[in-house]
Amino acid sequence: MSRRIGAVSDLYWHDGSVRYKLKYEMTLQPYCLSSRCSGIDTQFFSSDDTDVTLEIENYQLNVNSHILKIHSDYFKRLFSSKFKEYSMEVISMPTVRYEVFARLLAMINPNVIFPSEEFYDSILDLADYLSMPSIYRIIEQLLRRKTHLTFTEVLLLADKHGMEGLVDECVRHITMEHKSRMTMVDELQGLSTITKKKIFD
Repeated sequence: MSRRIGAVSDLYWHDGSVRYKLKYEMTLQPYCLSSRCSGIDTQFFSSDDTDVTLEIENYQLNVNSHILKIHSDYFKRLFSSKFKEYSMEVISMPTVRYEVFARLLAMINPNVIFPSEEFYDSILDLADYLSMPSIYRIIEQLLRRKTHLTFTEVLLLADKHGMEGLVDECVRHITMEHKSRMTMVDELQGLSTITKKKIFD
């Protein structure tokens, strides 16, 4: 935001011509860039392949219930005739965040879009809530293939979300020198007792 200081501009000469000199006071306001992704948003447009509409944070997502039931026990139950949601045109999910849910679904969409690493933790939390084990396997493969996360961040993430294979792989790469440094790292206090024993016993 800005506003001009003074009622009139100052005049001055420059190379034989009149120039105006204005003074402004600037006020900077912090803001957060939108985490929306247009490539992901377009996956939820209505089409011949969509048969259910989910409402999340005032956004309506048109999805394919068959795909969701394949990947998620949660949706398999939700779309069962035993539940009232089975006959609803729009199903509301008030406890779910759009930016996380949309990125999760984009991972199982035919036109796959993988999320940035900053969303891995929240996506895995949501995958646990929705009973979607395939998401765990996808993110584990992404972490094994290439990641900008530090070794400690990968270990903590794998331990938190029960990725035992990835935890064991991390532990195998830990040397005695690493262990001596790890005892001083406060972040490792977040590791489970089982993983700590694997490292230090």
